[in-house]
Amino acid sequence: MHETIPAIEPEFTFPPLPGYDSPVTFDQYQLSAQQASNLVEQKEYEKAIAVLQSLVESDLPAIDRSVMALNIATVCDQMGHAEHALAWYDHGIALESPLMRCFVAMTKAGYLAGKGRREDATVLYERIASEPYLTLRELDSVQQALRNLQA
Repeated sequence: MHETIPAIEPEFTFPPLPGYDSPVTFDQYQLSAQQASNLVEQKEYEKAIAVLQSLVESDLPAIDRSVMALNIATVCDQMGHAEHALAWYDHGIALESPLMRCFVAMTKAGYLAGKGRREDATVLYERIASEPYLTLRELDSVQQALRNLQA
């Protein structure tokens, strides 16, 4: 049984973008994701987060919102806000876990390992490895990551 992670309130908040009341269409989703990507390339990180956060708070399917939370985590890290990044990873994990998915969790574990937090990464990878819904490929990937951490 997994602990439910509450929604986070980042230190900075942004107003919702106009035109995305609901429902979000696939074209709007694609356009917004591309806009966020372009803003990151231009180093307009706060504006990119605003776009991504509007998608996380939208009526998109939870799995898509989990990836947008992961994208916010990546932008927060680029801004030097590691703790915000970790909180957004957790938000993404909370969205994907009920769907028996582990993409955001595996990405967070890799992030922790890359930041030198091997013990935290190991704990997360071990938790992921214990999930009964992993595909054989996912399980192999997690086991390989654990072996790499132990080396």
